[in-house]
Amino acid sequence: MYLRFPPAISLCLLLSPAFAAEQDALAIDANIQARHMPYGTILDPVLSLPDLSQVVDYTRCGDSAIWTGHYLAAEAFRYKVTQSADALINIQNAIAAIDTLINVTGGDVLSRCGSRPIPPTPLASPARKPPTTSTTVHSTTPRGSG
Repeated sequence: MYLRFPPAISLCLLLSPAFAAEQDALAIDANIQARHMPYGTILDPVLSLPDLSQVVDYTRCGDSAIWTGHYLAAEAFRYKVTQSADALINIQNAIAAIDTLINVTGGDVLSRCGSRPIPPTPLASPARKPPTTSTTVHSTTPRGSG
């Protein structure tokens, strides 16, 4: 089913500002940068309870490459529309992260995810912060498959 609007309403919809404000999009981008990209690719954060205020770990890493690709596409669209220097930096960083997912396997294979090793911590310790050391490959998929 398609919605059909009279021409006057259609023209108003075309000329009106976008439904999602730029500031909303920038807030979402800031959240993605702060909580979902500790190693350059998109990861799913595990948040502290009960207030969900801190990232305590990351999970579901297997889709990191695909979500990083989606993020790259979004930033490319943003750059095309706004010519934002921040969008261009985000594009360059996402390309570098995807390049790392290729290079870390040592061949023509795209890793689904990569992270830096996190040393074990006692259960009673506060939230872990990721170290800034080498990259670990979690799983790989040959390019062009799945």
